[in-house]
Amino acid sequence: MARGEERFVVEWQAETDRVYYDILAFSRPRSLLFKLGSPVTRLVQKRFASDSKQAMRRAVTALQV
Repeated sequence: MARGEERFVVEWQAETDRVYYDILAFSRPRSLLFKLGSPVTRLVQKRFASDSKQAMRRAVTALQV
């Protein structure tokens, strides 16, 4: 079993019309099986962060059209 948190922050600054997106995710393995798989878990988390960033970029770009 694992335990963790995820945080997403989207901020729009009206003065500059810029959008900031921040994502933080972490997990702590609580069993030997999850400890052994932690390198894979980190890769999956990094992939999710990258995919999430790209999705946010597409969404913001679509709004600008």
